Amino acid sequence: MFIALKSMANGKYVCAENAGRSFLIANRDQANQWETFEKVTLGGDLIALRSLANWKYVAVMQPAPFPFHPSIPPQLFACTDTQQPFQVVPLGVDKYALRCTVNNKFVCAENQGEQPLIANRDAALSWETFEEVDRSQYYTQYYTKPSLVIANICFDTLDDNRDHDTSVNVYVKGKATGKLLAWIENAACSNAGDEFKDHSQHCLDLLVNAGTPKSDCQDLEVTVRATAHGNDTWVFKAKVTLLFSDSTSTWKDSKYARKVDSKHSNDAKIDFDDPSQWNLAVEGRFLAFASHQPVAHARVTAYDADFLGDDELGHSDTDSDGRFLITYKNELLCKDEAPDLYFIVSRNDKEIGHTNVDWPNVLVETLHIGDVILIPPVANVQEGILGVNLTQKPGNEWLYTGQSVDPTGKDQARIVNVVHNYPHDISLAHKDNYGNETGFILVPKGNVGAGGWNHEVAGTWSAQPSGPATSLTTDIGLEVKWKV
Repeated sequence: MFIALKSMANGKYVCAENAGRSFLIANRDQANQWETFEKVTLGGDLIALRSLANWKYVAVMQPAPFPFHPSIPPQLFACTDTQQPFQVVPLGVDKYALRCTVNNKFVCAENQGEQPLIANRDAALSWETFEEVDRSQYYTQYYTKPSLVIANICFDTLDDNRDHDTSVNVYVKGKATGKLLAWIENAACSNAGDEFKDHSQHCLDLLVNAGTPKSDCQDLEVTVRATAHGNDTWVFKAKVTLLFSDSTSTWKDSKYARKVDSKHSNDAKIDFDDPSQWNLAVEGRFLAFASHQPVAHARVTAYDADFLGDDELGHSDTDSDGRFLITYKNELLCKDEAPDLYFIVSRNDKEIGHTNVDWPNVLVETLHIGDVILIPPVANVQEGILGVNLTQKPGNEWLYTGQSVDPTGKDQARIVNVVHNYPHDISLAHKDNYGNETGFILVPKGNVGAGGWNHEVAGTWSAQPSGPATSLTTDIGLEVKWKV
């Protein structure tokens, strides 16, 4: 059953202060959610009390570990998932005292209710007497019509910590109603121990709006507001969880990493539903065009190709193995749903290579592009010969395939001539990087006459040789002569 406890010390209701985060104290004129407890019968005259403020059982605790220190009065908190028994000692109609079975002392509304409840009295007088008030209407609210009981938010700090003095405010609303469901303000900012270190997790309990039906909590709108004092950059993911009285739950997460940067604003508002605030990343390794060796200690700049102009997303330097990692915010993509990525690599502000737009419509938290061979700068490759190796397709001795890149990086190179090393004629086909067929040609043995085949260089090549199977070679080598 559900009850409230009114102290005879001052006529006020016992409250699980601060949604159960603080002690129990008899200081409320009315009984609402924080003043309501589930009375659980344990047999005989023993009961346990579970607070509806946070769905935790009431227990006697104190700063010093058990056994109790005689000079420190043990206080009552709603803080445990384990039932702690209290003995009910009747003192009249609907009135009784509560004896703590841990230390055999009576619970007292200390200083006529002005101080927290403690368990340190040997006898039960008025300060140790409580009137039980029926709150059975909460059975309907919390069981037949489930309601919000507990809410919390967990932050996974990634590779940039949150300083101890950056305050955190969280607001959770129902999208359909706009009603505030859970919140916390100025959290986790009191001392140096409140720092959220790199690659750590911290969870904060939220205050909840008492009596909110579960039906109002299914579509959530979450806002995190972080205020830095000084210079702080914090990168994190977050997840809000709501627990209901029927033991079910719902949640919402930030999906991608979010970033608070005091260099841009000391007061950052993070909206879980705003994709422009998603913090994305791309990583990979660049290899030189001719040698295929790693391009070390070079500046890599990522761009989003747009119709009217390309947007710079960010930059970083490669390490000694040619690897790089660039992070950027989705807001840089303007109205694009996803970026069409390409890269320019430079040293001393001079381009040494670039890529085609080879990663269209990519939107993942971290895009792994693997090893990429750079295309030389356009100014250095007006014409030339590109080697393409076609390998026999497994299980099909008549089909060979291979890939090539456009040395200009801008789909400007056009095929002038094709020469192959196969001892018979081959039928050669080409598809661009998007799978579109661009052309088909018969290339005779030792040919010189494929000139003028006006198609892109980059893409997928496939060859079907003629001649007896015994004459097949392991690979077919192409020399594609091209010009801009």
